Amino acid sequence: MGDIKQELKNIKYLDFKINSEIKELEKLKIYEDILKGIDYRMDKVQNSNTSDISDTIVKIVDLEEIIKKNISILVEKKKILKSKIDTLEPTMYQILYLRYFKYLSWSEISSQIYYSEGYIKKLHGIALEILRKNVTKSR
Repeated sequence: MGDIKQELKNIKYLDFKINSEIKELEKLKIYEDILKGIDYRMDKVQNSNTSDISDTIVKIVDLEEIIKKNISILVEKKKILKSKIDTLEPTMYQILYLRYFKYLSWSEISSQIYYSEGYIKKLHGIALEILRKNVTKSR
């Protein structure tokens, strides 16, 4: 695993990516419903909507597979990283958990654990350094 801070940031990116894919999937399902509602008994026009619905269904199935794969990757990454931050003392654990698993801002973290933002950032840096050293030791 590379730099611990980058790995923690990657969780947020992957979560964002999954949510974007889910929104796209929802749109495709709406399009599918619209295409299904078209009456195909009428005389055919040159552009066939039957291929449109087939294409949409293929896209839906492909996107569902991508989402499942990315969720699986995210769950595994979170499990590994959570086990690493579990080794920290409680305040440092809270800071990293709130920042990288709950995606809270520094001010939100500050208001939740009642420390100044500056002190939280300092503890954040110390926690990351501890994790980096732990990774280096385990190699």
